[in-house]
Amino acid sequence: MIELLIGGTVVVVGGIALTVRAVQARRQQVQAMAEEMLRLYAANEIVNQEIKTVEAQQIASRVADACDIEMGKASVEVLHDFFPLGFEEKLNSLGTAGEREEFFRELINRLAAAMKVEIAEIDFKELNPNEYGKCGNKRMQLNAALFLDPASAVPATKMVHTLLHELRHAVQDEALLEGNPWGFAPSRLAEWTVSNANYVDCTQAYALQSIELDANWYASVVLDMFDKKN
Repeated sequence: MIELLIGGTVVVVGGIALTVRAVQARRQQVQAMAEEMLRLYAANEIVNQEIKTVEAQQIASRVADACDIEMGKASVEVLHDFFPLGFEEKLNSLGTAGEREEFFRELINRLAAAMKVEIAEIDFKELNPNEYGKCGNKRMQLNAALFLDPASAVPATKMVHTLLHELRHAVQDEALLEGNPWGFAPSRLAEWTVSNANYVDCTQAYALQSIELDANWYASVVLDMFDKKN
């Protein structure tokens, strides 16, 4: 039942009576809430952009250790073997989930060997939609929906970046827990130690932590080397 009583002072909706003043007040409240949400969204976008800017600055100014250069060159050689015509062309030729899984498993194992790090287990499984992969305790987990579906909208470059990023985390773990056969500088190991001990992953600021900056830096450097060699 909907009824507007004489004088416009009371609105009856579904048997519930509301004064026009109350309706107007509710509308104003909803409008204020919408404006506040837009303000917070805009502020969050500014913060995210600032984080990306600082991250890019840190990555661009990072100085490679000698072992980084050696590791990067070895990784590029593997990528050239697996992607002689480029990333997209190769992945587009893999028409089934089985073909893609077999390809990625072999690629990960070859990259791990080139980086001299051990990956004992590779799992393709259901992860959060915005989570591409993770690596710890010699185990790499990848988002099956993003990596194995031939119709995946994820760019091939992003997939390769993810593999390099996660393998670099494996290198960090081994360097801290099983000695440092690569020869990373003590200052680099100290950064990773502090970052691991105080790791946060609840906001976009996680990207500014030392181990994340290092993993993104390594992946970006290798992809840049690959592009230049092509």
